[in-house]
Amino acid sequence: MRLNSKLNLLLALLIAFNLSFFLGHYFYSLETKIIASEFEKDVITESLAIQQEIALNFHALESLKNFYDNSQHVDHEEFKQFSLALLQSHPKIKALSWVPEITQSERHQYDSKAHYFGHQLYITERNEALILHTAQQRDVYFPVSYLEPISGNENSLGFDLASNPTRLAALTLAKQTGELAITASIQLVQGSIAHKGFLAALPVYTQHKQSNIADKQIMGYVTAVFHIDELMSNALKNTLERDISLELFDQTTAIVEVLHTSHPEISHNQEARLNYPLGLIGGRTWLLEASPSNSYITEKRSANPFIIFLLLLTFLSSSIIYIFRLLKQSDITEQAVKDRTDELNEAKKAMERITLLDDLTGVANRRHFDSYLMSEWHLGKREKNPLTLLIIDIDHFKQFNDNYGHLAGDEAIQQVATILSDSLRRPADLLARYGGEEFAIIAPNTTDGYILAELCREKIEAAAFPHAYSGVADHITVSIGFTTLIPSDDSTPNELFKQADQALYKAKSSGRNQSRTF
Repeated sequence: MRLNSKLNLLLALLIAFNLSFFLGHYFYSLETKIIASEFEKDVITESLAIQQEIALNFHALESLKNFYDNSQHVDHEEFKQFSLALLQSHPKIKALSWVPEITQSERHQYDSKAHYFGHQLYITERNEALILHTAQQRDVYFPVSYLEPISGNENSLGFDLASNPTRLAALTLAKQTGELAITASIQLVQGSIAHKGFLAALPVYTQHKQSNIADKQIMGYVTAVFHIDELMSNALKNTLERDISLELFDQTTAIVEVLHTSHPEISHNQEARLNYPLGLIGGRTWLLEASPSNSYITEKRSANPFIIFLLLLTFLSSSIIYIFRLLKQSDITEQAVKDRTDELNEAKKAMERITLLDDLTGVANRRHFDSYLMSEWHLGKREKNPLTLLIIDIDHFKQFNDNYGHLAGDEAIQQVATILSDSLRRPADLLARYGGEEFAIIAPNTTDGYILAELCREKIEAAAFPHAYSGVADHITVSIGFTTLIPSDDSTPNELFKQADQALYKAKSSGRNQSRTF
């Protein structure tokens, strides 16, 4: 009996030890999940900061494109003043430039007459030794003709971007899509130490209001050069975590390239590595890979699992009470994980909402407009309901910008957007800023757009925003083209847009400040 009692005691102690070890390991694993969730949240926070920084700087390039779109001709001085203002508000842009399309037949005149603030321009390219020399003959050139800042970038003036395959690929993609495109990594020429950067390009067309990219004739490109390390450092300067190493990869091609590494000096925990796709950035696929340092995990570890093990092992008589409390703590911990997951989902939804709105006016942007038009088109075709489209253009807006300035122009666009938005009464009607001073309204299940068009036009005219240079009135007015189609297999959304655009042309040709249908 005595032997059996010892064996029973030994068995009970062994069971208690195993139970304590099992529960201690369970809470250790649960804590590991919480740390992983916090790490994922920190990584998403940093990725959102990077995406916001990129979008903010790309917006400067879009502003420069809008400057060209709304000007018949931009000379040296106008480019310099506008670019320096952008560079002052976006210091992480290394350079802004204007790159016109020059054909072979135009090259002689360019080489003999082109200059930029005392710099005679010749179309150049680099040989295999990266030495600048006169560009070889080809059908088309894209030389850097206007450039700010000039200091440190003199060799870039006249350089033919078409001579470099990396830069030419970005120009070609931008021309094909009409959207901003960036290059693979390039070596920046500033300073004696080579740094990785990239060039972003936006196409400028001779008739930028054409809806079909294939119908547009390229005039040139506005470009911006970015230092990748500086861009990343500026994006992450306000984030809380300093013990996370980030690597930025370009996965566009089969050969993956490392673009940036932050905190390479810290010791990484490879098991906790997290990959976070940034999606398409200027037509290229970027991926963010994050690794926490050992100290990041150690600092978030607690002694709770070990204490639980000791308490259960030492106070066997109160094991039931402890198990009850620990299970309760488990529910609280799991709820914390769920709450953090909900916060991440809300942050993601907020970012998605931002990408659907126009930065200047707060109404829907062109991406949202295109998606909504396609959705309502399919719904109208299925239910055989009419779909009405209005295209609204501010009359003589270039003269407004030229005489009142672009800041006043932005304010005028905001005021017009507010009036148009207040004119809509149905939740299904969508107002979007289609580009520059042009707006569009999608009105589903509506057969007569004239009432809505005249309501919008009269409200804007009644607001009487001063425009002494209009040529139509002494205040801001709009011209509106509208049309209605019942979607069918024999028609497309593009036909609806073309009809509304032709109606807008009628309104302008007939004296402006009026509404016309197709």
